Amino acid sequence: MFCPNCGSPIKLNQRFCHICRYALTTIVKTPQLRTEKSQYPSIARPQSTPVNTGFPDNQKIQIITGEIGPYSKKSLIFGILSIGIALFGYYFGSRIMNYIVNYIVSQRMFQNYYFIYQIKDLLVFLLVIIIIFIIVHIVGITFGILSRVNSANARNSEPVNSLEKVGSVIGILGIIGNAIAMIASIIFAVVIFIIF
Repeated sequence: MFCPNCGSPIKLNQRFCHICRYALTTIVKTPQLRTEKSQYPSIARPQSTPVNTGFPDNQKIQIITGEIGPYSKKSLIFGILSIGIALFGYYFGSRIMNYIVNYIVSQRMFQNYYFIYQIKDLLVFLLVIIIIFIIVHIVGITFGILSRVNSANARNSEPVNSLEKVGSVIGILGIIGNAIAMIASIIFAVVIFIIF
């Protein structure tokens, strides 16, 4: 027997394809033989060679889509948490950056006497905020990785379902988004150290 999805050989009692992880059900039908005698034995009919599709004629394989298991649910939950943390970091990080840049620009325009002391306090506060955002994005990357791990476990032990696939995609997007935000935070912290 062969897998209907990838065509790899499978054993008779396998529940999942070991290559593409599709759930398989084998239905064995008894072959029905037709024996009809031709009314016109003298007429030669062209014999066509049967096309070998790789599947036995007496067996039919179905793909099972079943109930959603715990790994699929965990994959989706961790994926949503990961991308939620990335969006949280983008939103609040940009708001804080806007506030600080506007504050620095307005202080330089008015050349306040206490500007140097205020700007140093502000930079220390900004570095603390950046470290907090870096930690938050590391947690977001961890949630994205947990989403991918649970997605792999779901592929190995659960029937095919769309929840696992959605959780896997959202987990990948969460990993990418958190990695970009974390790298941007690190670059911003390095720039602050270099400039001031």
